[in-house]
Amino acid sequence: TSLIRYEPTIYDINIANSKRKILLSTDPLHEGNLLPYEPSFISLQQQTAWQKFRIVIGPPAVYAVDAKLDRNGVPFITVRVGVRTTFLRSQLEPWLRAELIIAILTVLLTIVLAALLSNMALHPLQVISDRLDQFMLAEPQSIPETGLVLSKTDEVSRVSSKIERIGQRMRSVEEVFTALKENLDQV
Repeated sequence: TSLIRYEPTIYDINIANSKRKILLSTDPLHEGNLLPYEPSFISLQQQTAWQKFRIVIGPPAVYAVDAKLDRNGVPFITVRVGVRTTFLRSQLEPWLRAELIIAILTVLLTIVLAALLSNMALHPLQVISDRLDQFMLAEPQSIPETGLVLSKTDEVSRVSSKIERIGQRMRSVEEVFTALKENLDQV
C-alpha cells in the first residue's frame, strides 16, 4: 500500500496464484476472488496518439500491468498493477495544456505569416492590375507610385513593361482609327 501512496498513477496491486485467485490485494475485499478482466496496459501503448488521447480523457478505465513469476517453467504467481486512466490524465494534463497552447500559437502565427506573405506576393499583381486599368481608360492618367521597386530582371517588371507597350500600341491604333473615321466622315 505504501507504493500506491507514493505513485500517483497506480490504482491497485493484486497478487494472484496460478488459478487467478487473489491471494493479497491493496483492497482487502478483493482477496479470495478471481482476478477481474482488465485490458493490458501494453494494448493502450500500442494505440495511436488520438486513440490514447480519447481513452485517457474519456470515461475512467483500469489497465493492467501483469508480471508473471514462474517456478520450474510453470506459472506460479501473477502480480497485477492496475493503472487508472484518471490518474494518467492528472499526470498528462499539464503537458496537454502546454501542447494545446503551443498548437494555438503556431496556428495564429501561421495565419499571420500567410497573410503577410500573400500581401507581399500579390502586391506586384496589384501594380499590374492598376496599369491595366489605366490602359482601359479613355484618357490615360498617371498612376500614383506604390513604393514597389522592381528590378529590370524581375519577371513582374518585364510583364509590366510589355503590358505598357501593348497599351501604347492600343492608344496609337485608337488614334489612327479616330483619324480615319474623321477623314471618312469628311469624305
